[in-house]
Amino acid sequence: MINKNDLQQLMTESASEAVQYAAEHHQQNLDFSKKSVPHLDTLLVKLHLQHKRQAISKEHLFTLSHLFGAYLGQIFQQTVGGEWTQLQLGDDNPVICLCHNGKEFPFASVCYNKIVNDVAISVDAYLTQALNNATQ
Repeated sequence: MINKNDLQQLMTESASEAVQYAAEHHQQNLDFSKKSVPHLDTLLVKLHLQHKRQAISKEHLFTLSHLFGAYLGQIFQQTVGGEWTQLQLGDDNPVICLCHNGKEFPFASVCYNKIVNDVAISVDAYLTQALNNATQ
């Protein structure tokens, strides 16, 4: 398990890498604002279609989901706070969630599911709902 300070630094750096990846590979401008999240939804649709045409490796899917989950989490954190946490769910891979007021928000899992399983998932709607849940 990674300590909380290292995990926060990892997620901050990952979110910055997401911004760089979006600009370089998809010409999408992500600026850590809530209004940039629909652009992330568009980018994830492109990745979903790419994955349907030619499967993206598991490692690359994991990396992309982690980066974009970190990006969403940083927006959440800037808005209402919260703390990155690793959850061990029994398998070898811990899940990184943002926790706030006893609630867990698995942003990377939502990104992964949009790319791999269901293009209709909206990360914008998920983030909006997470922010609403966090402030109730």
